Amino acid sequence: MKKAVLLVIALAWMGSSVSWAGEAEDAYSRGRALAKEQKHDEAIAEFTKAIELKADYAAAWYARGCEKGSKQDTAGALEDVDRAVELRPTSAFYVSVRGRIHADRGEFVMALADHDRAVEMDPEEPTFYRNRALTYYAMRRIDRAIDDYTRAVQAGEDDALVYSDRADAYFAAKDYGRAIADYTRAIRKSPDDAGLLSRRSSCYGAAGKLDKALADANRVVELAPDASEGYYLRSEALLRKRDYPRALEEIELALKRGPQASYLWSFRATIRHDLGDDEKALADADKAVEIDPDHLWPRQRRAELLVAVKEYDRAVADFDKCLEVRPGDVRTLLGRARLYSDRGDAERAIRECDAVIAKNADEAEAWADRGSYEEDLERYERAIEDCTKAIELDPKLERAYSVRAIAHERRGDHELAFGDLADSISRHPEDPWAWQRRALVRLNRAEFAGASADLEKAMGLPADPGAPYLRIHYYIAQARLGKDAKPALAEYRKSLKDSEWTTTLVRMLLGEITREQCLAASADRSAFKEREQQCEALYYIGESLLLAGDRDGAMRSFRACVDLRVLPFIEHWAAKAELSRLGEK
Repeated sequence: MKKAVLLVIALAWMGSSVSWAGEAEDAYSRGRALAKEQKHDEAIAEFTKAIELKADYAAAWYARGCEKGSKQDTAGALEDVDRAVELRPTSAFYVSVRGRIHADRGEFVMALADHDRAVEMDPEEPTFYRNRALTYYAMRRIDRAIDDYTRAVQAGEDDALVYSDRADAYFAAKDYGRAIADYTRAIRKSPDDAGLLSRRSSCYGAAGKLDKALADANRVVELAPDASEGYYLRSEALLRKRDYPRALEEIELALKRGPQASYLWSFRATIRHDLGDDEKALADADKAVEIDPDHLWPRQRRAELLVAVKEYDRAVADFDKCLEVRPGDVRTLLGRARLYSDRGDAERAIRECDAVIAKNADEAEAWADRGSYEEDLERYERAIEDCTKAIELDPKLERAYSVRAIAHERRGDHELAFGDLADSISRHPEDPWAWQRRALVRLNRAEFAGASADLEKAMGLPADPGAPYLRIHYYIAQARLGKDAKPALAEYRKSLKDSEWTTTLVRMLLGEITREQCLAASADRSAFKEREQQCEALYYIGESLLLAGDRDGAMRSFRACVDLRVLPFIEHWAAKAELSRLGEK
């Protein structure tokens, strides 16, 4: 949408300074009128007539190129605007718009050359800074984009679009305060713009200001009750609140109003996955791809979901298709790296991250992910170096802190580990995972009182899909302190579905089923999932044996857990910690 807007701006600006006479000029004028009505094919026909009548008519070449750009015909747009620049090389506007077309084609070096030339030709024109900002944004050079939007404002640009675009850049940089401030400036200029309210709602959600996110979403529903966007935004905010039933209700309302919007089906797939209904989640993901088979995001989301449910072959096919649509796409490459890690091939996962970093060394997530895979291979120095680099690039990337904390802990640098974990909690005190991560480190260090306190804090926050594990860990911490922890776990067990794997673990700890039955229940049609469930079963069986006073049996179970080498799982490392405490060399 932004691309078309800028081309129309450029066309309107140029047209105001041109005065011609004759048939070519009449055709040009008709084309401009049709362009304003977004009748692109008819406008192109009129501009073509003008060119046929006057072959050196630069404005007509330029205008036709703009219209072709509006139809996503970037090759045709570039050819026409290039011809306009040849005919009128002193037009900074023509040069700047050619830069935008180069950027749309992924030709960023040529794009920046044109933008720099346009700015040099007329440093007082704010549109040139905006066009260059859009190119920097597409290149993921967000800081440079923000600088150029600011220059556009300083040069006199003061409309809603420049503030909302700069807000988008701040949002991408995770500078939510400045993003919200700019969205608010834009909304003051256009208070009934549902699109601006939608973007601010999403930003409020990312910033954790969920009540304000819901307020903006409600306003969007008021302005456009028959559109799907407001209901989707409500669902998004409710999902962040972990209010899964209401999030599902709102996305159902959105789908009734936008049944052909693939992103709505993808989002419902996310909610259903979080609720543990993977069969329906995959059906929704399939529907999203069916609606929009050539669009990157629905297939990308389905691939990530397939990884989560261990359908790796299908996931690989989807990731490969994504890379056909957009070669070198960062999210796709990092998603495929996580797939390899899940399959136990950390080295290959690292190579995927290497490819991303080689292309864009400023991609913080790639450094953090590579650090995680290095950590799985017990290469802790490399893991710490990669995570430290990720934090330098993006100080708000929580994953980098948690991975680095674990690496510090496994190296024996307890103070550094706790420093990272405490920082994470201070930034996100309402995130149950922040407390749970520190509790797990404390469990592995046999600090059961501190672990219990952290887990109690986590349990007091809104429910999380990982809540059963949180309760299991709390049971272990309390039991290791000598307390009778079974009544609380038994009460929690009443809320669980018997079909869930985590319920099997809880039942074993409560003595409802035997340890042998628990291990047998870990079998699954997916070899990968079975191995992961066996890892979990063996660790928690080991803990139950330890609590029962069977030290040798516990050591055998912990050793079997470690021997499976399910490196991404916390149970693998917890079993190693127990073996070390029990005296195994």
